[in-house]
Amino acid sequence: MIVVPADRLSPDALQSVIEDFITVQMPEDWSAEEPIATRAEQVKTMINKGLIEIRFDPQTQACGLFEKEKN
Repeated sequence: MIVVPADRLSPDALQSVIEDFITVQMPEDWSAEEPIATRAEQVKTMINKGLIEIRFDPQTQACGLFEKEKN
């Protein structure tokens, strides 16, 4: 897996990765009734704070969001 800085993705690509995370990998403690736009802003904040990161898998050619590994 390759870590990809958020600013290396186009705004549309970043939004797509975030929406995939929200709809497929949604954390259990998030309300299903909360608007996607609200959750997307929360995810962007988590990315900016370094809590989660974007990773690219060269084998599957897919991106996803993952909790940042602690060193």
